[in-house]
Amino acid sequence: MQREFYKMGRLIRGNVLVQISLFIVAAMLVLAVTAPILPLQDPTEQDLMAALLPPTFSWGESAHFLGTDYLGRDLLSRIVWGSRISLLVGFSAVAIALFVGVTAGLVSTYYGGALEESVMRVVDVVLSVPQVLIAIAVLALFGQSLVVLILVLGLRTSVWYARTIRSRVLSVKQEQY
Repeated sequence: MQREFYKMGRLIRGNVLVQISLFIVAAMLVLAVTAPILPLQDPTEQDLMAALLPPTFSWGESAHFLGTDYLGRDLLSRIVWGSRISLLVGFSAVAIALFVGVTAGLVSTYYGGALEESVMRVVDVVLSVPQVLIAIAVLALFGQSLVVLILVLGLRTSVWYARTIRSRVLSVKQEQY
């Protein structure tokens, strides 16, 4: 485990692009978390007189650091507030995928037999259907909501975790200890 951390640290120290990328990701995380307390304009407020303004770097009421869109909405505010939803969906879907996939892979492989076969056949069926088709079908059935989207992404991605965990558990099961 320490070797992997050492390799990762060496990669980060030796690569400027990795450092810049990590800085951008960290900055977006900080902006997304602190959005409610930042002095940003309302991301939904429209001002047609300020439509398509270029970036301005003055402070005050008319400051648009990234400019405005065709309805006069501040682009920086829209990016920061939109990143909150994107991060929520991403982290929640991965958390669901990890929980469901790791649990399914561990339990089915540990007990083996018919349980393992049935879980792996479900995984094969889910992997054979395109993700977009599953998402469209589920959203049409249950309606469009953020919770349904997170569940679809999490459950669809969990099959990869289940398959990976299954292969690791099978290799550990065959060890002498």
